[in-house]
Amino acid sequence: MYKLTDEGKKYLEEGLPEKRLLDILKKGEVSVEEINRELEESSIAISWALKKGWIEIENGTVKLKKAPKNIALQKSLKKVASEEKISEELKMDLIERTLIEEVREDIVKQAQRQLEQGKISNLTPQLIKSGLWREADFKEYDPTKTGKKESPGRKHLLSYYTQEVRRVFLDMGFEEMKGSFV
Repeated sequence: MYKLTDEGKKYLEEGLPEKRLLDILKKGEVSVEEINRELEESSIAISWALKKGWIEIENGTVKLKKAPKNIALQKSLKKVASEEKISEELKMDLIERTLIEEVREDIVKQAQRQLEQGKISNLTPQLIKSGLWREADFKEYDPTKTGKKESPGRKHLLSYYTQEVRRVFLDMGFEEMKGSFV
């Protein structure tokens, strides 16, 4: 889940800087100085509009190259504010520009969510750290029940084949000897 940062909220209300720049440029060519006076975030607006190929700068004047029909990031800000899903690409763009941030649950909320599920069978670190384990309703523990059966161990693969090779050589008539050589 994601939420808008303060900058994201500001851009949701006022519009993205590049959108406001495009609104200014719809009237015609404008000098960079005039854009700096009219837009507080003029450097952000110009850099993003240049990056997207919407504008060009010649001799200190900014010209509109092509105006997009709609700005997907602006719509994405509205969707994040209303907790709707957005595409992964747009989400990454918004995170890169620090317009949204991920909402993380704290330990207490995680423990409370676990308590809401009813009887608890596992004691988690969240319950212990928050102290909510004292209020938890644990499942009954039956010590008479048997646990899971453990499967017996197996011989190591190399030990198995060493014994097989030894058996084959003994069957062929070789004798096994012990000594300081080999």
